[in-house]
Amino acid sequence: MKITYLLGAGASTEAIPALDNFNTELRKFVHEIESLQSQLASTTENINHADFQKIIFSFLEDATVLLTEIEEHFNADVYARKLYLSNQTTQLRKLKALLSAFVVYVQTLHKPDKRYDRFFANILERDDKGQIQIPNELLLLSWNYDFQMELAAAKYFGEKRLEQLLEILNQHPKQQMNDLDREVLNRFSIIKINGTAAGYFPDENSFIPHPFLFDETFTNNKQHLQKLAQAVLHYHRFAESSSANVPGIMYAWESNALSKRIRTYTKYKTYNTEVLVIIGYSFPTFNRRVDRELLQTMITLKDV
Repeated sequence: MKITYLLGAGASTEAIPALDNFNTELRKFVHEIESLQSQLASTTENINHADFQKIIFSFLEDATVLLTEIEEHFNADVYARKLYLSNQTTQLRKLKALLSAFVVYVQTLHKPDKRYDRFFANILERDDKGQIQIPNELLLLSWNYDFQMELAAAKYFGEKRLEQLLEILNQHPKQQMNDLDREVLNRFSIIKINGTAAGYFPDENSFIPHPFLFDETFTNNKQHLQKLAQAVLHYHRFAESSSANVPGIMYAWESNALSKRIRTYTKYKTYNTEVLVIIGYSFPTFNRRVDRELLQTMITLKDV
């Protein structure tokens, strides 16, 4: 029996700020960088202190504008939708960069949402050779661009490197996007419908995971400052106009080659779904077209 799980923001609320306080926590994050600006140092050798302070200043300047705009809308995703529809591509890129930097940073503050841990504890099995196996009849679709699932799974597979873990979980976006065309239908997958903050797109055919390790939670003030500095550099990597890299957050309702490829792949993987389990997802209006396409594709669906 093919079982598909559809996850929304409510599935990660123990680790990622929920809708009602997301803006507050995002503003705290920016304020923290501002208040500690003089103590922050670049984590890469090719950027000296003076240049890094300029990068921080640029970050704070952009973030102040973005925060004001976000707070004038229902939430950050609604603002993103507005930027997309009004063709404000530069500002949308900066918004994605800010959200990505924040989501990466905030996940170093806490352990993964315990519900993901329980989920993997329930579904994983050992085969006769002692290898951990994931049931092929399961499929996970997530509208979230956090990486809570990856953090939870890392402990079970004993894998600290994101790059290797994405292969184990058969997660999409994946490093070679062309692999979507050769994907086996009945194979376990995790599909991030809105992309993920855990990597970026250097072009339309590849995805590069960030080179961080999954046990890198900070325990002292020095590590805290390092994480904030990394968040600024994370933003800078995508926000500067000369960058060819695109943040891994990729809204499903965007009309570009990457989002279309993921939507086509998702419909292919879900069409034989018999049971749909919905967790923490409220079917927001601006996702309606994509949701409708997915549900119409599930021609063997029996239970929700």
